[in-house]
Amino acid sequence: MDVNMKVLPEGVSFSQGLYAVKIPTFSGSEIKYYKDPLTAFTTKRRADRKEAIRKDKRLAMKMING
Repeated sequence: MDVNMKVLPEGVSFSQGLYAVKIPTFSGSEIKYYKDPLTAFTTKRRADRKEAIRKDKRLAMKMING
């Protein structure tokens, strides 16, 4: 087993010497790279939460407007 292997947070991968996360955006999704795995995970978690809030608002508007 490689000594440098680390357990990464959910949704974070190691690519090209940086930690990569897939962030949902208005136009699909985008991959962002960070030097720190904690920053990458926190950014992903915030983006996922914002996307969930947007979906909830859209669903509420559909229910109101019929």
